[in-house]
Amino acid sequence: MRKICDTLLQAAEADWWKVSGFSRDAVARQTLDQQRAAFTRLVGQMSQESTWVVKEPRLCLLLPLLIDLVPSAICVFVYRNPIDVAKSLRTRNRISLQHGVALWEKYNLSAIEAMKDRVCATVSYHELIADPQTALKKLVAQLSDLGAKELRAPTDPSVFIDRSLQRSRHQPAEMAILTPEQWALWNFLANGSQPDSNFNHASSTGQKYLLEDLEHQFQINDDLQSDQGSNSVHLYIRSKKVRAIARELDRIACGIADITQTLIR
Repeated sequence: MRKICDTLLQAAEADWWKVSGFSRDAVARQTLDQQRAAFTRLVGQMSQESTWVVKEPRLCLLLPLLIDLVPSAICVFVYRNPIDVAKSLRTRNRISLQHGVALWEKYNLSAIEAMKDRVCATVSYHELIADPQTALKKLVAQLSDLGAKELRAPTDPSVFIDRSLQRSRHQPAEMAILTPEQWALWNFLANGSQPDSNFNHASSTGQKYLLEDLEHQFQINDDLQSDQGSNSVHLYIRSKKVRAIARELDRIACGIADITQTLIR
């Protein structure tokens, strides 16, 4: 599944981190047909089991290109706090909180648009980790209502849910870096709202700029690793400065939020 998604993204001159200008329409017809055929073969292999699941974050962007090949599919939308996601990206990929939240916004908006009026169940990542027994019972009930009658909640969720994996947890003050549009999106998700034709959330004004800046940083790192170009040292210095500024903005935003919280109390 990962290979199929990567091929489709690359055909649109995109990647998981390179999505500022991503358009599904940019995927060439030949590539799309080839990957749809590969997906059909994969579904055929998995369908030998009574129930199967595909977990792939890139489907937030690519679902409309493939979903018609599985008419009976039920989408399970797992939503997670934007700062938790951004912190995880910062740890794994050295991405600033602002850039990480911009990616979170892009992926979630795209996923919600893709799932409008489709058969869909929702689950909170936080609830799944904090109280897996209850969260899974609710999820199984949703799936049963949507036609997956054969599913049962496990008696011991700890067998496949490792709470220690949630290493990135937000502090309330850190939520101050969210834009009004990102707050609106998070509230929509946190309320357990279902994507439908009435969904109409705008992207943050600065989202595209942040995503373009992130792509520039990744390109600099790629250039340095491949040792191409006479300006690599200059680009490296600029990249370090950009990351330092981003870290300082993270720190300032959290500090302002701390002061605000203290004044409110």
